[in-house]
Amino acid sequence: DLWLLEFTRSDSKLVGFVQDMITPLASVLYNANVGRDIVELVRRSGFTIVEVEEVVDGIVRIIRATPS
Repeated sequence: DLWLLEFTRSDSKLVGFVQDMITPLASVLYNANVGRDIVELVRRSGFTIVEVEEVVDGIVRIIRATPS
């Protein structure tokens, strides 16, 4: 199994918008992209999503996946 604890793009339109606005600054300052859809990236990387747990309002998620 693959376990990830990730900052992800929130499903909330307002929070997602704010994340989109700060992503360029966070990228320059911290080399971080706070607006990525990590769950979709994991799927496209050849894994099957087993479980996703939202920890902090959908901004932090625990993702469990297995190789496809």
